[in-house]
Order: sequence, then C-alpha cells, then structure tokens
Amino acid sequence: MSDYLETKTLRNFIAVATTGSISKAADVCFVSQPSLSLQMRNLEELLQVQLFERTSKGVVLTRSGEMLLQYAPKILSQIQEAIIEVKGAKFIPQGTVAIGMPLSIAKFITAPLIEHSKKLFPSVFIKIIEVGSAYVPDMLVKGEIDLGITFKFVEEKGLVSEKIMRERLGILVSDSLVKTPGSGIDFIKENPSLPYILPPRNHGLRDVISVIEEKYGIDLNVIAEVNTVSLLIDLSLKGICATILSYSSVANFKHQEGVHVIEIDDPDIQRNVYMCTSSITKSSLAVNAIRKLIMTLTRQVNPAA
Repeated sequence: MSDYLETKTLRNFIAVATTGSISKAADVCFVSQPSLSLQMRNLEELLQVQLFERTSKGVVLTRSGEMLLQYAPKILSQIQEAIIEVKGAKFIPQGTVAIGMPLSIAKFITAPLIEHSKKLFPSVFIKIIEVGSAYVPDMLVKGEIDLGITFKFVEEKGLVSEKIMRERLGILVSDSLVKTPGSGIDFIKENPSLPYILPPRNHGLRDVISVIEEKYGIDLNVIAEVNTVSLLIDLSLKGICATILSYSSVANFKHQEGVHVIEIDDPDIQRNVYMCTSSITKSSLAVNAIRKLIMTLTRQVNPAA
C-alpha cells in the first residue's frame, strides 16, 4: 500500500461515491473491479477512517466519506490549476531587470515605468541605476545592466542601439537675475550678459548647446563649468547663474516661486536618446517586456514631446 495519496485514487474515489457502486465506477474508470475495491480499501487504511458502508445494493458514503467528497474535487482542481500555472510560467515575464540611465531620463521615466510595470508585469523587479551615458556600453558588455539608455548611438560589437526619443533643452534661471523672461532663443538674445554655468565641453549636452551659438550667432557668457547636474541646478536656484540642461531635468521647477524655466523649442537644438541592449546575450521575456514598455512611455510621458 502506498503511504501517500495519489490523484488517480481521488478521481476513482469520486467515481465510486457518485455512482454508489464499485462495479459501475470500475467501468467509468477503466479499471477492474477487484483492483478498484483494493484501491478504496487502501485509501481507507491510509486515512484511517471508513469511507463506505458496503451493502448488497452497492456502497453508501459514511460521514468521513462525505467529508472527503467535499474536498476531493477542490484538491484535484487546485492541482490542475497549479500545473497550468507552472507550465505557463515560462511565458510570463519575471525576474530582475537592471536599467542604466542618465539622471535627466531617470527623473521623468522612473515613476511611470515602475507604476506601469507593477500593473502589467507584477513578477518583474525593476532596478534603476543612475549612470552617465558614457558608462552604459561598458556596463552592458560586463552584464551589470540588462538595458541602457544613452545620448549617443553606440557602435560597439555585441551591442544594439535604437532611437527612442529626442530630448529638448531648457534654461533654469532665478528671478533675481531675470525678472521678465521671454521664450526660448529670444530669451537668450535679450539677455546677452546673463552669466551661465554649463556642463564642460566634453559633456554630450554641451555639443547640443553649442548649436545655439553657431545657429544664432550668440556668444553665451559662460563664467564656469560644472560636471554635476544637481550642482548646476543648485547654483541656478541660488541665483548665482543660469544654466542650460535637458528640459526634463528642470521641468519640475516650472511652478516653483522665484524660478523661471524656459523651454528651448527648436528641433535643431535637441539630442537623440537611444536604448541599448546586448546582441550577444539572449534577452529574457522580462527584459523584452520592459524594453517595449520604456519605448512606449518615452513617447507618452516625455515632458519635451
């Protein structure tokens, strides 16, 4: 006798209980009558209770038998559901997805990404890593991140880049320096002596800013260079200077008292944003799902769109 309960035994028990006859149940279950009788006796021994009253007309459930009949279909149903879910799990995005991205992108994409991912892919754990655009390719190659967002098209063996959006620029300036701001390029032209502190010339953003000077013949009054976005913002808020950053980096200050955020709306003064993935390592369902979600969200929530 087996010391554990088999699903086959439960199914046969249900057949005996519902037909009220070992012989009829044997026909339904495609098993011999002696074999089914032995199976039911073994079940009673396993549970240490009497399940049936044997009569000349068949079998009748005891109180214990009626109790088991209440649970047996539920048990079999749950087992079947578990089998279906386990087999289907390989088609469900799950696991950790690490994403490396610059601060300006992280500021506006992180919240909606986590919110939508939680609803759409509850088994996926998002890990956001704030990192400079230049470090993304190396982190992808080393396997430190699954997805990377950069401001340059990456032409490196083993990596694939695809453009996901274009990012506009914005000017952040305190009203202690400018009381009545204009709009975009006009603001820059109308305030030629305004002091700026900008990212250094080896910074990707500076290449885009230089287009302003070249296209409109403007010489910005750059008094210093700082490589940290948070420090540039802090200096501007304190009224020490104005700065030009990605619009998404300064958009949150648009409604702050004493501060002006001026969007530069010129298609020539924008930078491309790319999604990078490894072409060597096969992406998991989770990575592919989050990649597609990011591409959708950048089009929906990009504050410069």
